[in-house]
Amino acid sequence: MSVAQPTRSSPRRVVLCVDVDGTLLRTDLLFESFLSLVKCRPWLLAAVPFWVLRGRSYLQRQLARGTSFANAPIPIRQDFLQYLEKESATGRRIVLCSGSDEALVHRFAEQLKFPVEFFPSTVHLKGRRKAQALVERFGSRRFDYAGDAMDDLPVWNQAHHAIVVNASSRLQLAAQALGNVILVLPRTRSAVSAFFRSLRARQWLKNILVFVPLITSHGLLQGAQFAKAAISFLSMSLCASFVYVVNDLMDVESDRTHRSKRKRPFAAGDLPIRVGLLTAPLLLAAGIILSLLLPPMASVLLLTYVTTATAYTFWFKHKMLADVILLSLLYTLRILEGGAATSILVSPWLLAFSLFLFISFAFSKRVAELARVSTAEGIAGRGYLVADLATLASLGGGSGFLACLVLSFYISSENVRVLYAHPGWLWLLLPLLLNWMGRVWIVTMRGQMSDDPIDFVTRDVVTGLTLLCGGLILLLAMKCPIGPPGIQE
Repeated sequence: MSVAQPTRSSPRRVVLCVDVDGTLLRTDLLFESFLSLVKCRPWLLAAVPFWVLRGRSYLQRQLARGTSFANAPIPIRQDFLQYLEKESATGRRIVLCSGSDEALVHRFAEQLKFPVEFFPSTVHLKGRRKAQALVERFGSRRFDYAGDAMDDLPVWNQAHHAIVVNASSRLQLAAQALGNVILVLPRTRSAVSAFFRSLRARQWLKNILVFVPLITSHGLLQGAQFAKAAISFLSMSLCASFVYVVNDLMDVESDRTHRSKRKRPFAAGDLPIRVGLLTAPLLLAAGIILSLLLPPMASVLLLTYVTTATAYTFWFKHKMLADVILLSLLYTLRILEGGAATSILVSPWLLAFSLFLFISFAFSKRVAELARVSTAEGIAGRGYLVADLATLASLGGGSGFLACLVLSFYISSENVRVLYAHPGWLWLLLPLLLNWMGRVWIVTMRGQMSDDPIDFVTRDVVTGLTLLCGGLILLLAMKCPIGPPGIQE
């Protein structure tokens, strides 16, 4: 790749000046470097306000230290990249005009397969000031310009031709009114849709666990209790979305090398990183404020969930076995949250059952990931090797059957007679759960388990039938005096 400073262009062949952030790239190098700092050197966050006081240039230079694009690709607008490659092939000069730190731009440009030049003087320039700088260097109407923001309108007004990339409909109309637009590459994906995908509302299905204490205490039809559980569900969901947004921001580099996670909004560049940085604290605040409508212990448990989930995101997800145990605790915390919200005491039986069940499910997720890994190194950043697959499967399968054992002890206990008039029916839950658990592990070992457990739960017909039959058995245990043949109450 050739690197040179631009000179005054020939009138016969104007240069093509290209904005980088948001135009050629589907992301912003400044925020990419900020995320790298948070992930790799979080202790320096305290210094960021002082860097800001020393000016944008100093801030960018400090954030750029240690940032690298060698480990994972950053999202590029591929159709525009192909256009630039064709233009470069004809001998046209391509000049990158970025507002990001020059070192970062150079590092990114090393990935390009065609020669580029740099115009570093635009680091702090926008709008009319950038237009004036380009006119002074190349001359009025002696350059084409590709951009994506309202600030680019004065530049397009001085350009020979305008290229509009990834812009809103309003900006496209404003640019076309100038009369020199030769190419428009509109947004390929909706930012609104990307925003809601970043919240992972589908994952809110996990928070239905807050209703479990109501179900097991037969209080689901009590209006006041149900309302409290519903508030708990919503507050838990908002805080869960906070955790998902933070997780996706921290994993943005690794997600870009993953076969399916690279489609996540921040990794794919469908949603600006700055939106995530603004949205995350708002989600957390909304969830906590909503929880104040519930008993104090519900707020305490919600904060415990957020703290534990954040610790998982930043630390424990990279620790072998600790990640699985913590995941199961996060599921169990949802049940405890539901109990606190409705002032229902969660029994030790339910806690033991949920812990073993969710540990098994968490192991199945790791085994499914390992089953797809083709190298002996295993899952990058997780601490697991392919050689561990059989051990993890044994631990996961054993945990699942321990959950079944806890269920059998519960059915045999005196506690069950307080809630169920005919508890003999509950023994039918055991073969039902054993069948489902065995199937989960067979599907996992065959490499057919989804990376996302919610996908499996929502799409698997057998899981749906298991839940339906389980609900019917609970009703029979409450209402039907005729027990199953051979089972005495």
